[in-house]
Amino acid sequence: MQSRLFALFLAMVILVLMAHFMPKELYKQVDLSGATCQVFCQNTSLAHTDVGFGKIVYCDGAELQNVLKHCQGVDGVSIRWKAKTQHVSAFLRKFDVQVHTKQTIGGLTVICGYSSKICGYINLDGRKTNLQIAFDGKTITVGSPLILGDY
Repeated sequence: MQSRLFALFLAMVILVLMAHFMPKELYKQVDLSGATCQVFCQNTSLAHTDVGFGKIVYCDGAELQNVLKHCQGVDGVSIRWKAKTQHVSAFLRKFDVQVHTKQTIGGLTVICGYSSKICGYINLDGRKTNLQIAFDGKTITVGSPLILGDY
Protein backbone atom coordinates (compact mmCIF):
# COMPACT_ATOMS: atom_id res chain seq x y z
CA MET A 1 0.00 0.00 0.00
CA GLN A 2 2.80 2.43 0.87
CA SER A 3 4.61 1.74 -2.39
CA ARG A 4 1.42 2.57 -4.34
CA LEU A 5 0.99 5.83 -2.43
CA PHE A 6 4.62 6.70 -3.03
CA ALA A 7 4.27 5.93 -6.76
CA LEU A 8 1.13 8.09 -6.93
CA PHE A 9 2.88 10.91 -5.09
CA LEU A 10 5.90 10.66 -7.37
CA ALA A 11 3.67 10.73 -10.46
CA MET A 12 1.92 13.86 -9.16
CA VAL A 13 5.25 15.59 -8.51
CA ILE A 14 6.44 14.75 -12.02
CA LEU A 15 3.22 16.10 -13.56
CA VAL A 16 3.47 19.34 -11.60
CA LEU A 17 7.11 19.79 -12.63
CA MET A 18 6.30 19.05 -16.27
CA ALA A 19 3.45 21.57 -16.25
CA HIS A 20 5.75 24.17 -14.73
CA PHE A 21 8.73 23.66 -17.01
CA MET A 22 7.05 22.77 -20.31
CA PRO A 23 7.09 25.47 -23.00
CA LYS A 24 4.07 27.77 -22.88
CA GLU A 25 2.50 30.29 -25.21
CA LEU A 26 4.35 33.60 -25.23
CA TYR A 27 1.36 35.62 -24.03
CA LYS A 28 1.11 33.50 -20.87
CA GLN A 29 4.68 34.41 -19.88
CA VAL A 30 4.81 38.18 -20.30
CA ASP A 31 3.28 41.15 -18.51
CA LEU A 32 0.51 42.38 -20.78
CA SER A 33 0.00 45.64 -18.86
CA GLY A 34 -0.02 48.53 -21.31
CA ALA A 35 0.35 46.20 -24.29
CA THR A 36 -1.59 46.27 -27.51
CA CYS A 37 -2.16 42.94 -29.24
CA GLN A 38 -3.06 41.54 -32.62
CA VAL A 39 -4.49 38.04 -32.95
CA PHE A 40 -4.31 36.47 -36.41
CA CYS A 41 -6.93 33.77 -36.89
CA GLN A 42 -9.02 32.01 -39.48
CA ASN A 43 -12.40 32.79 -37.95
CA THR A 44 -13.92 34.85 -35.15
CA SER A 45 -17.23 36.30 -34.03
CA LEU A 46 -15.47 39.43 -32.71
CA ALA A 47 -14.95 42.72 -34.53
CA HIS A 48 -12.03 42.17 -36.89
CA THR A 49 -10.24 43.23 -40.04
CA ASP A 50 -10.45 40.72 -42.89
CA VAL A 51 -7.08 40.51 -44.63
CA GLY A 52 -8.01 37.94 -47.28
CA PHE A 53 -6.03 35.03 -45.84
CA GLY A 54 -7.50 35.40 -42.37
CA LYS A 55 -8.71 37.89 -39.81
CA ILE A 56 -6.97 40.23 -37.39
CA VAL A 57 -8.52 41.07 -34.02
CA TYR A 58 -7.00 44.08 -32.25
CA CYS A 59 -7.16 44.32 -28.47
CA ASP A 60 -5.28 45.52 -25.43
CA GLY A 61 -3.34 43.16 -23.21
CA ALA A 62 -6.10 42.91 -20.62
CA GLU A 63 -8.52 41.58 -23.27
CA LEU A 64 -6.20 39.05 -24.91
CA GLN A 65 -7.29 35.93 -23.00
CA ASN A 66 -10.94 36.62 -23.82
CA VAL A 67 -10.17 37.39 -27.47
CA LEU A 68 -8.31 34.10 -27.86
CA LYS A 69 -11.39 32.22 -26.58
CA HIS A 70 -13.37 33.69 -29.49
CA CYS A 71 -10.84 33.02 -32.25
CA GLN A 72 -10.58 29.76 -34.17
CA GLY A 73 -7.46 28.67 -36.02
CA VAL A 74 -5.03 31.11 -34.38
CA ASP A 75 -2.00 31.52 -36.63
CA GLY A 76 -0.10 33.91 -34.38
CA VAL A 77 -0.18 36.62 -31.76
CA SER A 78 1.77 39.89 -31.84
CA ILE A 79 2.23 42.03 -28.74
CA ARG A 80 3.53 45.62 -28.62
CA TRP A 81 4.80 47.65 -25.65
CA LYS A 82 6.60 50.93 -25.13
CA ALA A 83 10.20 49.92 -24.46
CA LYS A 84 13.85 50.94 -24.32
CA THR A 85 16.90 49.13 -25.66
CA GLN A 86 17.55 47.39 -22.31
CA HIS A 87 14.06 45.84 -22.47
CA VAL A 88 14.97 44.05 -25.71
CA SER A 89 18.14 42.62 -24.12
CA ALA A 90 16.21 41.58 -21.00
CA PHE A 91 13.56 39.88 -23.15
CA LEU A 92 16.20 37.93 -25.08
CA ARG A 93 17.83 36.81 -21.80
CA LYS A 94 14.54 35.93 -20.09
CA PHE A 95 13.54 33.61 -22.91
CA ASP A 96 17.08 32.40 -23.63
CA VAL A 97 16.58 33.22 -27.31
CA GLN A 98 18.91 31.67 -29.86
CA VAL A 99 19.15 34.54 -32.34
CA HIS A 100 19.22 33.42 -35.98
CA THR A 101 19.10 36.79 -37.70
CA LYS A 102 19.39 40.42 -36.67
CA GLN A 103 18.89 43.22 -39.18
CA THR A 104 18.75 46.97 -38.69
CA ILE A 105 17.17 49.05 -41.41
CA GLY A 106 16.46 52.74 -40.96
CA GLY A 107 16.36 52.63 -37.17
CA LEU A 108 14.28 49.46 -36.98
CA THR A 109 15.97 46.35 -35.62
CA VAL A 110 14.33 43.00 -36.41
CA ILE A 111 15.46 39.81 -34.69
CA CYS A 112 14.32 36.26 -35.48
CA GLY A 113 15.12 33.35 -33.22
CA TYR A 114 14.05 30.37 -31.20
CA SER A 115 13.27 29.87 -27.52
CA SER A 116 12.70 26.46 -25.95
CA LYS A 117 10.57 28.29 -23.33
CA ILE A 118 7.88 29.07 -25.92
CA CYS A 119 5.77 26.34 -27.47
CA GLY A 120 5.56 25.74 -31.18
CA TYR A 121 7.74 26.88 -34.05
CA ILE A 122 7.97 27.19 -37.79
CA ASN A 123 10.94 26.32 -39.99
CA LEU A 124 12.55 29.44 -41.39
CA ASP A 125 15.60 28.88 -43.57
CA GLY A 126 15.90 25.38 -42.07
CA ARG A 127 15.90 26.64 -38.47
CA LYS A 128 13.28 26.37 -35.75
CA THR A 129 11.83 29.85 -35.29
CA ASN A 130 9.16 30.88 -32.79
CA LEU A 131 9.96 34.53 -32.06
CA GLN A 132 10.31 37.65 -34.12
CA ILE A 133 11.12 40.89 -32.35
CA ALA A 134 11.05 44.39 -33.84
CA PHE A 135 12.40 47.42 -31.98
CA ASP A 136 12.35 51.02 -33.23
CA GLY A 137 13.81 52.74 -30.17
CA LYS A 138 10.40 53.48 -28.64
CA THR A 139 8.37 50.30 -28.93
CA ILE A 140 9.03 46.59 -29.02
CA THR A 141 6.78 44.28 -31.01
CA VAL A 142 7.04 40.55 -30.41
CA GLY A 143 5.34 37.95 -32.54
CA SER A 144 5.08 34.22 -32.06
CA PRO A 145 5.95 32.49 -34.27
CA LEU A 146 6.40 35.66 -36.36
CA ILE A 147 5.05 39.21 -36.36
CA LEU A 148 2.19 38.84 -38.80
CA GLY A 149 1.06 42.46 -38.80
CA ASP A 150 2.74 45.81 -38.87
CA TYR A 151 5.67 46.85 -36.75
